[in-house]
Amino acid sequence: MSQSFNKLIHFSKTPPAEVVKLLSDTIIGTNGLQYKLLDTPEKVYHLSLPLFIYLQRQEQAIANITFCERLISPGIKHYYLRYFAFAKGLQGRGKKRRGNSSFAKSIAQLFTTDNLNLAHPTYGKSIYWAYIDPHNLRSFNNQLKSDFIQIGAFNTLPFSRFYPKKCSAVSIVSSSEKKLVNDLLANHYKDHNFYADTHIFDKNQYYVYKVNGEIVAGLQVHKVHWEIVSL
Repeated sequence: MSQSFNKLIHFSKTPPAEVVKLLSDTIIGTNGLQYKLLDTPEKVYHLSLPLFIYLQRQEQAIANITFCERLISPGIKHYYLRYFAFAKGLQGRGKKRRGNSSFAKSIAQLFTTDNLNLAHPTYGKSIYWAYIDPHNLRSFNNQLKSDFIQIGAFNTLPFSRFYPKKCSAVSIVSSSEKKLVNDLLANHYKDHNFYADTHIFDKNQYYVYKVNGEIVAGLQVHKVHWEIVSL
């Protein structure tokens, strides 16, 4: 059940139908490559500890941002930002937006809290982060006048194999091996600050590579489908 900050801004721990529609219709990218994620109606229901905050007008969601809590460090609240989206009529076209809407102001206020609650805020230690496409970074910064700084970057690597060959050394992790894999991952990432095992083993799609029967590498796979709208 959704609740309200005011007459227009609502929040819910489960994905409202109007938000699912907004996200399903969202085209990502403003210039150059534009694409749409086709799996949103399914994936949005499998988020871990989400909070959907959305702007509603005439029973339709026209803006949304989703906070996913990550259980990482004791005494610090961690929130991963996802699904920052606006309805087509509100998306920027290269023009600088002032970020002074009631929605943007409310979100900016949330970043000062550690419990995402404007009615009863608490102000403990908290960390918010997101992965932003460089083409959308300016729009994101203009909308949310907050203390976000860039701490890193990564590249995507397109790879295709029309005729993949089966490799006997690769297999889906077995139930009896999952404890071992969790231990190996925890040790491998012990010096990393933001490691979380939230979606490890999702849909039983964690693959391991073995040499002489010993696990030497592993990979969690998330199958998704994209529609290329424009190149």
